[in-house]
Amino acid sequence: MRDKIMRPIILVLSIGLLLNGAIIPSISSAYAMYGSTTNAVGTIEVAKWSYKVNLNQQQQLNIDLKDTIIENNYSTTTVIPGTKGEIDIELDFSGTEVDALYELRFNSERTLPSNIKFYEDATMTKEIDLNSAITGKVLKNNNNEPVLVKLYWKWIFTDENENAWANASIVLGLVLEATQSLGGD
Repeated sequence: MRDKIMRPIILVLSIGLLLNGAIIPSISSAYAMYGSTTNAVGTIEVAKWSYKVNLNQQQQLNIDLKDTIIENNYSTTTVIPGTKGEIDIELDFSGTEVDALYELRFNSERTLPSNIKFYEDATMTKEIDLNSAITGKVLKNNNNEPVLVKLYWKWIFTDENENAWANASIVLGLVLEATQSLGGD
């Protein structure tokens, strides 16, 4: 009698173990296959960036030295040895919402008489190396006021034959490069 009672119990337990071994793993693997994905949408505001050179949005600036002649003993209308001039370059960063660095370089493609020298001061004692850049930084808090860069030039007298420049238009080429300042610059 005991065998009669035990057989159904063993049968029920065996079926239970079989079901447990077959169904539970498939349920758990089905459950493990479910996942979740979240999509997020955001907005990034980009700071405004704008600059002008002498009221133009060009990086290349060509300055006819004839238009910059200042009072001297030789000529106020023609660029000749002995004349001198003053160049005003206005850099306008108004509306820019970041600090800016600028480099003003002499365009190496322009040919000038070798005796025209450029200076950073009105007394013409601090000569500018034409192979280097004039640099500066404009802070976003101060960008409503244009930056005025002044250059001075003088055609020095020498014994060289400068007749090749007679009746020539002598144009100075400048290139402005401006970049965003990353704070530590």
